[in-house]
Amino acid sequence: GDAIAWYRYAKGTAEIGDIYVKRSKYNQYSRVEVAATVAHELTHAMQHAEEGEEMHCSVENEYWAYIVELYVLLDNGRKDLIYENWSGLFDENWDFDTTKLWAALKKAYNSCPEY
Repeated sequence: GDAIAWYRYAKGTAEIGDIYVKRSKYNQYSRVEVAATVAHELTHAMQHAEEGEEMHCSVENEYWAYIVELYVLLDNGRKDLIYENWSGLFDENWDFDTTKLWAALKKAYNSCPEY
């Protein structure tokens, strides 16, 4: 796929898996972009630890992973990347609209339950 990084674990086990970063993507994107994506995937690893053997796809899991990813971008001063990819989630004062994020993820992950 086109992802910078992803989380993979063995199905049917509660053992934490691995996060992989594509070498080509690591060289293509800024360190902040890679770090934000790794933080997103670490969130999924933590969710897996909480949920146990079978982590399930849900809008809620993606919501929290994207919250962490956006925080890393904001904390590192990369509003340009947020504006490029997520501008519809913020108003002119950079106030964040969580309901818009939830709606966007609900649409993007329409085959997954909300919770």
